[in-house]
Amino acid sequence: MDWSRLRPDEQPFYQPNGLKFRIYTPKEILSLSVLRVTQQKTFDELGHPLANGLYDPRFGPTDARDKCVTCGLQGGLCPGHFGHIILEVPVFNPLLFSLTYKLLQSSCVHCHRFYCNTSNPISQVFLLELKCIDEGLLHYATLIKEAILMKTESESGEDNIPDVAGIEPLRKFEKYIKKECKAMKEAGQIPNYPTKNTIALKEELVKKYLKDTFFKRRQVCPLCKNKNGTLKNDNNQLIILDFVGNTKGKKNMALNTSVTEDFDLKVNAAKSSETGAQALERQICNVRQGRCKKLAWRAAEVREHFRLLWENEKKIISKLFPIFNGLEGLVCPLDICFSEVIMVPPSIFRPSTYMKGEKYNHPETTAFKNLLEASNVISLLNLTASDRKMDSMYDASVEQIIQTLKGNTLAEKVHNAYLNLQMKYNTIYNSDSVGSDSCSNGLKQLLEKKEGLFRMHMMGKRVNYACRSVITPDPYLDVDEIGIPLVFAKKLTFAEPVNSLNAIQLRNQVRNGPNKHPGALFIQQNNKYQQRIFPTEESRQSLAKKVVPTSSEHTTQTTVYRHLQEGDMLLMNRQPSLHKPSIMGHRARILTSQKALRMNYAPCKAYNADFDGDEMNGHFIQNRVGQTEARELANVGSNFLVPKDGTPLLGLIQDHVVSGVYMTLRGRFFNKEDFMHLLLSAFGQISKKLVMPPPTMIKPEVLWSGKQLISAVIMNNIPKDVPKINLIGKAKTAINCWIVKGYKAPPFDMSESEVVFRNGELLVGVLDKAHFGATQYGLIHACYDLYGNRIATSILSCFSRLFTTHLQFHGFSLGVADILVDNEANKTRTKIIKKIRAVGEECVRKTFKLDDNASELEVKHVLASAYNNPQGDISNVKKWDYSIKQELNKLNDKICQACVPGGLIKSFPMNSLQMMIQSGAKGSMVNAVQISSGLGQIELEGQRPPLTASGRTLPSFKEFDPSPRAGGYVDQRFLTGINPQELFFHTMAGREGLIDTAVKTSRSGYLQRCIIKHLEGLKICYDLTVRDSDNSIVQFRYGEDGMDIGKSCFMNEKQYPFIKDNLESIREKFVPKNVRDKDFRVSKVQKKWKEYKNWKSINGSKKDYRSGFVEFSKHHRNIKKKHLIKMWFELSEEERDEYNQMVPKRLDTLDVAYNPTRYLGALPEKMMESIDKFTKTIDNPSEADYFKRSLFWKGMQSFADPGENVGLLAAQSIGEPSTQMTLNTFHFAGRGEMNVTLGIPRLREILMTASKNISTPMCEIKILPSATKEQLEIIRRELDRIYMKEVIKEMSVDEIITINSFKSTRTYTINISILPKKKRDKLVNHISCKKILNSIEKRFVKELAQIIYKRYKDITSDQTIRSHKLRGGNIAAGIVDDDQTSFKTKKMNQDDDTDDEEVVDEDATLSKLKKRRAEGDQDYDGEEEEIKEVGQNKEVNEINEDDDDEEDGESDDENKIKLENGDNSYIEMSEGAMNRTNAVINSHIIVTNYKFDEINNRWCQIVIELPFNSKSKFDVHALVEQYVEKFIIHQTPGIEKCVFAEQTRKGVTYNVLQTQGINLQALYNHSDVLDVNSLYSNDINVMLDNYGCEAAGQVIAREMTNVFSVYGIEVNPRHLSLTADYMTFTGAISPFNRIAMSYTPSPLQRITYETSLGFLSSSLIYSNNDTLQSPSSKLVVGQLMKSGTGSFDLVSVLQKRTKDSLLSKDIKSEAEDETDITLKEEVLNDTSNEHIRSMFEC
Repeated sequence: MDWSRLRPDEQPFYQPNGLKFRIYTPKEILSLSVLRVTQQKTFDELGHPLANGLYDPRFGPTDARDKCVTCGLQGGLCPGHFGHIILEVPVFNPLLFSLTYKLLQSSCVHCHRFYCNTSNPISQVFLLELKCIDEGLLHYATLIKEAILMKTESESGEDNIPDVAGIEPLRKFEKYIKKECKAMKEAGQIPNYPTKNTIALKEELVKKYLKDTFFKRRQVCPLCKNKNGTLKNDNNQLIILDFVGNTKGKKNMALNTSVTEDFDLKVNAAKSSETGAQALERQICNVRQGRCKKLAWRAAEVREHFRLLWENEKKIISKLFPIFNGLEGLVCPLDICFSEVIMVPPSIFRPSTYMKGEKYNHPETTAFKNLLEASNVISLLNLTASDRKMDSMYDASVEQIIQTLKGNTLAEKVHNAYLNLQMKYNTIYNSDSVGSDSCSNGLKQLLEKKEGLFRMHMMGKRVNYACRSVITPDPYLDVDEIGIPLVFAKKLTFAEPVNSLNAIQLRNQVRNGPNKHPGALFIQQNNKYQQRIFPTEESRQSLAKKVVPTSSEHTTQTTVYRHLQEGDMLLMNRQPSLHKPSIMGHRARILTSQKALRMNYAPCKAYNADFDGDEMNGHFIQNRVGQTEARELANVGSNFLVPKDGTPLLGLIQDHVVSGVYMTLRGRFFNKEDFMHLLLSAFGQISKKLVMPPPTMIKPEVLWSGKQLISAVIMNNIPKDVPKINLIGKAKTAINCWIVKGYKAPPFDMSESEVVFRNGELLVGVLDKAHFGATQYGLIHACYDLYGNRIATSILSCFSRLFTTHLQFHGFSLGVADILVDNEANKTRTKIIKKIRAVGEECVRKTFKLDDNASELEVKHVLASAYNNPQGDISNVKKWDYSIKQELNKLNDKICQACVPGGLIKSFPMNSLQMMIQSGAKGSMVNAVQISSGLGQIELEGQRPPLTASGRTLPSFKEFDPSPRAGGYVDQRFLTGINPQELFFHTMAGREGLIDTAVKTSRSGYLQRCIIKHLEGLKICYDLTVRDSDNSIVQFRYGEDGMDIGKSCFMNEKQYPFIKDNLESIREKFVPKNVRDKDFRVSKVQKKWKEYKNWKSINGSKKDYRSGFVEFSKHHRNIKKKHLIKMWFELSEEERDEYNQMVPKRLDTLDVAYNPTRYLGALPEKMMESIDKFTKTIDNPSEADYFKRSLFWKGMQSFADPGENVGLLAAQSIGEPSTQMTLNTFHFAGRGEMNVTLGIPRLREILMTASKNISTPMCEIKILPSATKEQLEIIRRELDRIYMKEVIKEMSVDEIITINSFKSTRTYTINISILPKKKRDKLVNHISCKKILNSIEKRFVKELAQIIYKRYKDITSDQTIRSHKLRGGNIAAGIVDDDQTSFKTKKMNQDDDTDDEEVVDEDATLSKLKKRRAEGDQDYDGEEEEIKEVGQNKEVNEINEDDDDEEDGESDDENKIKLENGDNSYIEMSEGAMNRTNAVINSHIIVTNYKFDEINNRWCQIVIELPFNSKSKFDVHALVEQYVEKFIIHQTPGIEKCVFAEQTRKGVTYNVLQTQGINLQALYNHSDVLDVNSLYSNDINVMLDNYGCEAAGQVIAREMTNVFSVYGIEVNPRHLSLTADYMTFTGAISPFNRIAMSYTPSPLQRITYETSLGFLSSSLIYSNNDTLQSPSSKLVVGQLMKSGTGSFDLVSVLQKRTKDSLLSKDIKSEAEDETDITLKEEVLNDTSNEHIRSMFEC
């Protein structure tokens, strides 16, 4: 078979079923290569390629018309051929450089062995674990260490793994594994390919072993006891071994000359007979003898070391890194880490370009040319070093080249040339590597990112047979039609094989030719070349004669490439394609004299399209199978329900809704002519007879109502033999709309707001958006469920045409009269506005508790102090904003009630604006309010407009103006116009929306891509489990119940009355013909259900987590866990069974006990309960049973279909709504007490990072009903954080400068006064002054002093550097005296030396403590704690054990006097007070004095001294203020604050405690007050660690629901539960990021995700195999995915055919050697399914 001539719809039979990653060895490259490239030039002067150059003809022809010199094929058919370059010296392979570096780092250069003794117990156990995993025995791999530890503990009592030689069980275990593996393989229990859990476990074990043992760097080798230097990677070109270490003053040591002499092993080998290994050993000897301090190793030296390493450590290397196994033709397998023979790709992949008549090399060719040039330079240097005689001319040119090289000596030139060669080679792999000046793309750039090979050319491709144009609306088209311009229809073709049914039609199309539609462009016979049909008469007629169907007489197979014609299916797509309905199948409708695509309004929501210039793509499917799939599965009707939540996507909008309401209003009548015209216009092109209902009115005139038009459309669309629809529902138009002024609202029953259909006839109610819009459970949704998508879309299409035509009859416009308000409403509005304008000051007084007579100046002052708080506290601003908003909302609501809709001059339905709003056509009540009432409060990011520094929102307002208008409240309306200030506020809010939209698009796009790449392989299998592409089970039932989201919409209790009304229609659709219920064992299932209900009524519905081990634990309390487990396993089987029998057995639910696809009524428990509950309301038992059985059939067919890509649906359902969310962080709990991250940032936290430190952790727990207020207050005191700013009265900083002959200092005196308990806030008045002072002394002083000292050092060092630069410039200019400069510089250097590279003396505390102890100073209380604190977190609170109830004896005034006189008065201190003072003074070097109120602990004074420097002044007051702001006096670790709130769930109201931050133990301590069983946290990792992965999965689903619910978005729980189960599949949280992707079994799936080169390198190192099961890998190799319709093959039995019946006489001679084709061969040739092939091959 000639594969080059395959049609688009043909697939080659031989398809790859696996892919292995490995590197070509030099021997394999040489065997693949057709030439060695030695010529640097590519073309000669005439532009011809040079022999042995990079465009040598042997690489393949550069022109499609040329013939290949190597294979003889034409240019278009030749695949190209490889060449090679041989380098003069080896270089590092950039792909494996990280591995090379790690291996060198973990091995000793003296003894050439690994630091870790690879025969030690840890390594042996690791190898055994690895063997278990490779054999598929995962459960053993996880138990080896534990089993050995338990064994050795019982023998030795120690917790270490002993020597393997002494462990006989380990060897026995290894033998047992072999035996067990053999047995499991025979039983078929080991999967044929690795699963995700296998990969995850292996990765985890290998990573841990490499990190903790193998790659651990040691300065002294434990085996040979020699010292090893530190390694430094020099831009992946060179590895420096520094044996000097980090000793002071030797950091810039130059390379020793003894090193440079040995820079090239090849040079040395040329000079003497010394081998590479000997040269390496000589270098190491030089190091050991101290003659050399540093070694610079390039690839040659490292390779010699690796060869010696392999001899010693080959076993462990081959086990750890499979890349080194099975390599032939190498001196040592580790040589694969280096490259000497470079493969050059064919010239077809790096074509030359032409510009102005000259040829230019491809950038990739230039990179190879540079590499060859660098290699040749080293060759010349080697030639020079070998002292060979050369031609004088040649010698001169060589000398000239050598002179241009960097370096003084020959050895340095060789070294630099070597590095240059390595850099050029690195550039081929990564053009962004350091030192690269290449403009070409390296391998990394060719593979990665959106423009890379995988994403641009494999995962997504540019396609033929497609069109793109602007879309325009056309309501007369069917909903599932697409209008295609004639110009497109003539260009797009379909390969139609000629047969007896279509021969005449195709012959006519060929006669029409390419220019007349419907015509044809090409004709093809026997799959040979296509013949173009020319527009000439002769060409068309002659080719038309060839259009003959295949028969026994005429064996030529003819295919006509005809035009696109009406009825063909196109896949229409609008980008971005965020979910499945972004690509749907439409029927083509050819439009003449058009250039734009035309589409109905209904699918706009699915595509998120509008008609303001949007463009769409159309893809013409090229085979009949694809056309059928598009028509039946991917068509518009099949996508009626969105997979996200099962709500309808298709629906009529805007004018259609208005027209529908006007038509169906009571009193709307039509005469016969108009009625028939409207009815005919609804059906468009119709060939069947339409049924007309009888007239509503006969006398005085024959008239039909508008409701009858709806009935007629429904009656004529539903087939005659099918029961008609019965429906009772509500209209979008509320009952309040029908109120007439002066009358009460009409009753709802039989009103226009109640929609009633009986037998397909609309009896009462208006039809609006609720029934033919995209609304759940409306008329169209009901028809879709009862009759299928074709009838539903047909009705919708008829409505579209009907309402359009009716609107042309009736007309619709909006006028000023629709927005005018009557005088009475205007007066009310004016009165309320006056109140609003005066409410500001009153609200300030009320909020800040001022007197009613407080002046305007006082009000302004209070506001100014709230906004300009020196501590930056905005709590008062929040309080003020909240209270003013509350007041304004009340008054604003009164205005709205007065004006809209009650105060409007025209009322519904005569008011066109109200008609649009109430019917759901367009707009909302907010629009009407803003037009007729007022704009209301403008908000930015959920808050009122912020104030500027001057206290104004806009310059036109007064500073700190409390009036609502100044705060962004707009009381004006669009009807009468708004002022410039109000307009400015209004535009601010608009701009915020635009910016937010622009920013969030990229974030949500990347989020969706990450989720899709991880979940792409999840699908439903035929056993109804959800499995990944590696066949691992993620869910036993999709979404926990197995139900399809769209099919199960009506399977809920609220919709059962509708099903009961339409029971016959349901049975017609869902009950198979000629099938009895008992054939599906319904009685057996019902019996089991009764048994289950009885058991549940006895045992209750609550899950009981009990087991035999739990019962055993109850009998053995107060025993440690380890011993308990050991005791359990020491029991006999009989004894364990006794405990297991104590646990009551739980009955399985129906869908678990029976196969739901084979047992009628085996539905989920919740659904069965709802069916039972509803059937109890049916009095007749037989009728109830009949209804129940009908629901069972519907339920059976509501299960999700096998092959469904549920992973992709879940990813789309989470990703698509995220584009609607904003990026902001919002508050909840009304007043902003709790801060919670929402939107995309929170989604990223949950799904992409699964961070252990989330931005806003919180915890929630129920409060027991018996809890008292006192108990809750105690909890609040314990959990709430207390900041220093909340308990101090005042703080001041005084500065004194002292300059005398002894010292020059700046002295800062910090005075802190503590608030007495009575004057503090009630939340912080429980903490004593003594405890506060204790915190200040122990932590505050020390930490504050360190901050001040660090700032001082930073400023000093910065000034030193600046002055140094200034002096250097002065010296250069000859301004400063050299002697003076050198003296100062020396002094400065000495100062710098003492600073030890500007390291802040963070250990000053420890050093001072040691010094004080050495001097014999007295110890003080808390010293040990202080030592511990040095290395601990600053925020950890030390709670003093002092008495909290200590009363403050002195008045505030007395303390103030004492504080003021503190400097002058001498107070005799007790011994304890002196200890405290000394402790504070000794806490830091800059603290010189400390005083405090010894009696009442109400004040303290801290004195800090810094050296005086005129340039070193900085704002100490600001530093102190900032630190006081954030210093914590008391806290429970992890918790910031707690809030008591009230919640209502399922009608039950209860109190909860919410905490900002998490500390579970602190909550458990109050189990007498808090219900610890109800604890919930939004931190997934906390829940995982404490409650397990099932609880973590529930938290993931709930948190995602919370994020979406804020924006009013509903995502079906099935998607969220599937996502959560996938993330917790391995027992830990696997987020959708790069790390989790590395556990995926498919290397191609990893590579196509991101960082392609990194994943490719990893796949090479571990020799990964890809079984080509994942969707990504299937796409890369061009195969169909194993899901959807690709999850099965259709096999037909073919009769045996002889060659006489197959071959014509013309080709008999070619087939003489062919044998008869058997059934087996036919099947094998026509299927790609491995399972089917293996069956037939057997």
